[in-house]
Amino acid sequence: MQRTLRHLGEEILAFVLTFFLFTFSILIIVQFTLLSPKFMQQQVVHSGYVSAVTSEAHQNISNLGAGSGIPKKVLKSVPSKYNVQQDINTFIDRAYAGAGIKLEATHIKKQLRTQVYAYARMKHLPLNQTTRHAVEQYVNKSVDQYAQSVQVPYLIQIGKNVQAIKQYVLLGLLGTLLLCLVLGSVLKKQVKLAHRMWRYLSYCLTGNGLMLIIAPYMLLGSQVIDRLGIGTKGLYRLVTTYLHTFVWIFIISGLISLAFGLGCIVISEVRRKNRIHRSEVS
Repeated sequence: MQRTLRHLGEEILAFVLTFFLFTFSILIIVQFTLLSPKFMQQQVVHSGYVSAVTSEAHQNISNLGAGSGIPKKVLKSVPSKYNVQQDINTFIDRAYAGAGIKLEATHIKKQLRTQVYAYARMKHLPLNQTTRHAVEQYVNKSVDQYAQSVQVPYLIQIGKNVQAIKQYVLLGLLGTLLLCLVLGSVLKKQVKLAHRMWRYLSYCLTGNGLMLIIAPYMLLGSQVIDRLGIGTKGLYRLVTTYLHTFVWIFIISGLISLAFGLGCIVISEVRRKNRIHRSEVS
């Protein structure tokens, strides 16, 4: 009876440890994905969003130029894809930091002035005060439209939410890690046989892995992410790529946890057989 109660206590400890290990896994994934500007920047590149924004910026700047009598071919290289990516990264960093968003885009202004004045000289147009004033108006309007194109929609609000919960997620991470260590130590003291400890560890890891896999796998299977109603093609690709990657990180983490769990089962069986073998020999 006492042995049965001890085993029951060990199993309850293993179950509680599995729950906190699962909570810790979720929090650490959230910390390095949803709360990380670097993760967003990576998805911006992988989704092709930079190319979409560059194309949109070219179109807007060319249309404004055409309205002022500047041929589209004169402005086709402004802005460059590299500059767009750098400006989007700056916007993301500042949004996640909760800082004010103000894109100066001095490099775009410089490129536009250079291209427009070169065209004016080629056409032998007078560079008087009126012309310069018109060029500056065009440059400022172009940069304003460019700044709007670069800003990822809703990211400023997301950045504010990140700042609001970031501290709580970090505290949750530290708290669940501490609880996992304490529960693991208690379980180790309770379990008398080494192979049973490895077996309980395998239960925790496989249970954690399965919980990390099942719900995300069902979400992918339902194709809810692909059916999101987002009108802009570039933004649609960014959001769906971001969410797909986020969900796949859960699945991959679950598979890794399962692999370690299966490894612990193998170690447990080897230790159990070695113990039986030693008992038979003695």
